[in-house]
Amino acid sequence: MAGLATRLAAWIQLPILLGAVFYVYMPHMATVEPRQYFEFTALVAFLLFWIGVFGAGRWSVDYLISRKREPVAATPAVAH
Repeated sequence: MAGLATRLAAWIQLPILLGAVFYVYMPHMATVEPRQYFEFTALVAFLLFWIGVFGAGRWSVDYLISRKREPVAATPAVAH
């Protein structure tokens, strides 16, 4: 929720969802059952892959920790 170790968490959960897509939902695709659960699981797997590659973004704790502070340049003194 806070965005701490987001990429690691996404990569750990991705095999679980891919297993659900291929072993639970794919064998039942030929039947008339609703595909809503398959589509939702595939969407979440895609989003986990996306987050695993690109990270959580600027609002995450990971970004705040990994951001390096830039040294503040000294401003020249203005003579009056």
